[in-house]
Amino acid sequence: MAAQAEAKAKADQAALLERMASRGSSTVTMEDAATAQSAADKAQAIADAPAAALTRSHGGDFGTTSLRRIRTFTIPNPELVPRAYCVPSEALIRAALGKADTPYNPIPGVEVEDISDNNRRP
Repeated sequence: MAAQAEAKAKADQAALLERMASRGSSTVTMEDAATAQSAADKAQAIADAPAAALTRSHGGDFGTTSLRRIRTFTIPNPELVPRAYCVPSEALIRAALGKADTPYNPIPGVEVEDISDNNRRP
């Protein structure tokens, strides 16, 4: 929508400059009107372009630009998220269990094993 509004504003500006130039305005030339019309045409082309065309890279006089669409999300109600999309947090489980020499409360679905590790330092 913003692209359409910009294209309309540029077209209106180009039309105004053309009217001023055709009336013999000393401050506006036909070249100014043609430049404004060219900008309006480019803005309209962008506004009319399909989304797929806007995701490609385009080179110009000042380098290459590209647009891309990024999908984001929020989770307003975590209880409704299907279980297949839920992942156990190892950090939270590790924090709940504490160190191996301290007692812990069992966590359903989690098997805990205290192992010995040989920690040798040179």
